[in-house]
Amino acid sequence: MRRRTPGTTIIASFAGLLTACGDGTGGPSPLPTPSPNTRPVTVVTYLDENANGVFDPTEGTRIPSAEIVIGSARATTAVLTGRATVQAPEGAQALTVTAASLPPFYRPPAAPIQITVPSGNDVMVPITIPRASNRANVYMAFGDSITNGEPEVGDGNGYRRMLQDMLRAHFGAGEVANEGRDGTDSDFGAGIIAGRLNAVRPTFTLIHYGTNDWNRSVCDDAVKVPDPCFTTTSLRRMVQEVNRSGGHAFLATIIPVNVGYDGRTPPERQDWVDQVNAVVKQIANEEGAVLVDLNDAFKRSGLTGSALYVDHLHPTEAGYQIMAQTWFNAISKAYSKILSEP
Repeated sequence: MRRRTPGTTIIASFAGLLTACGDGTGGPSPLPTPSPNTRPVTVVTYLDENANGVFDPTEGTRIPSAEIVIGSARATTAVLTGRATVQAPEGAQALTVTAASLPPFYRPPAAPIQITVPSGNDVMVPITIPRASNRANVYMAFGDSITNGEPEVGDGNGYRRMLQDMLRAHFGAGEVANEGRDGTDSDFGAGIIAGRLNAVRPTFTLIHYGTNDWNRSVCDDAVKVPDPCFTTTSLRRMVQEVNRSGGHAFLATIIPVNVGYDGRTPPERQDWVDQVNAVVKQIANEEGAVLVDLNDAFKRSGLTGSALYVDHLHPTEAGYQIMAQTWFNAISKAYSKILSEP
């Protein structure tokens, strides 16, 4: 049997010591940096109706889908409650709201809100909307008989009651005022809108006009792009009147007609609608209105004929549901474009 020399034993022990301590060049591995302690912070975004920066018990409107940022932590507020819980670092922190996450025309606090984490109570975050002396949460539905609704269709309120229910379930508030007048053309609407804005004082106006204009001889023979008859001029004037009132406009494209139902809806009429709608989109962009593409929503629904219309142009209840949902989507979605406006 081979004998181990004392020297061999010493060398092996020294090698083991080097292995335990590293290679002797870098020293011991650094300890990981501890993560900062975090605490839950409950935030509620609300509509600050009087823009005083202080939550008042009467201010019941909440702002869902707002992105809350505290340090590197983020959370999104919930539907109806406007509430979110953020796991935020302890100590003094700045709370901000991502402006581009808010619905059209709404604005975040002008400066970060300074808080101390843990905060103890809910942090109430004021969201504002410029509206002059107009009434908060009031939406004026402005149009012809399609806006007014057909008595024998659904509850007789067209899209309005359905939209109002959606708004209340989302924001906690919302009143849709009816300013639909049967058989009217867009130039009639342009002539009365200033008076109706003054009487109703809505923060938001939902404009859907132009369907009946085809029946006027100046419109039914040819499309005069870029200004088909008087329709687009009238729609532009409506949006401008809304802007002058201190309110905010949502401008809809004209819904399709029920082509071939009878002599009132030849294919040429739908061609006219499509060409007018191309100009409607330009008006919305140029005048600062939010475009609501009802025409596209109808076409994408997959419904046709009696599933979508009760006659040559008035929607069924399913058609009104499409209208209500499309209006709601436009009203509630994030809309960063408005942020560049003063």
